[in-house]
Amino acid sequence: MIKTLGSFIGELREVGLPVSTAEALDAAAALQHIDIGDRIAVREALAATLVKIPRHRSSFDTAFDVFFGVGHPPA
Repeated sequence: MIKTLGSFIGELREVGLPVSTAEALDAAAALQHIDIGDRIAVREALAATLVKIPRHRSSFDTAFDVFFGVGHPPA
C-alpha cells in the first residue's frame, strides 16, 4: 500500500495539491488505523491528512476517484 500511496501523492502534486513529506507520513500512519478495504474510510483518512485547503477537496476527490477507480476498492 505504501507504493500505491506514494503514487497517489504524486498524482495529487501533479494536479496542484501541495503535499509535504510529513503529510505523506501522516497519511501512511492514518491508513494503519482503518480498514483499507473500506473505500470511504480510506478516502476520508487520506483527505484528513493530505488536504489542507478546503478548495482543494474537490480536486482531491476527483484524483482519488480517477486513481483508485470509481466504485473499486483502493489497492
